[in-house]
Amino acid sequence: PGRWVRGTSGLELDRTPLTAVQEGLALLKRGSQVTKHGRSGRPHATQLVLSDDETTLSWEAATRRRASLERAASIGLRTLRRGGEEKSRSVRIADVVELLVGHESAVFRRSGGGDATAHLSITLQLTGSLPAPPSADDADDAPTEQRESLDLTFAKDEDFGVCVAALRALIYPAPAAAP
Repeated sequence: PGRWVRGTSGLELDRTPLTAVQEGLALLKRGSQVTKHGRSGRPHATQLVLSDDETTLSWEAATRRRASLERAASIGLRTLRRGGEEKSRSVRIADVVELLVGHESAVFRRSGGGDATAHLSITLQLTGSLPAPPSADDADDAPTEQRESLDLTFAKDEDFGVCVAALRALIYPAPAAAP
């Protein structure tokens, strides 16, 4: 496989192979159709999009147009209001602490959807899932409700593989080479 590029004699097929990470980043930036499992475990079709600067994953209902997502991103909108309640529709890659493959999260366990799609499912564990650090000042503070995970199922094996490769590269960057 390759992609079409403008060459000296018009359009040519570029035979330079893309790595799985590059393919996954390109797919996520274009938008990938996934099934998102909500906190109650109820699945719904969603478009998952990586920001151009590769720092934020956003999602919206698959039926909405991508233009609305781009408009929101252009003005820095990270949340949408629904029924007076503000719901996060994006997570920063820096807030992801772990990528789990399969039905490992509490959300997947609650949904009881079986293992038919476990091989195409991932959970992004977020900093909200970590326990608060102990502190004498925290004793009276009520816990704030934050998203603890982003639970997704991909429709195709190919999309799953390249997106997992890309997300792992973003979440666990390779250490810089020593001079």
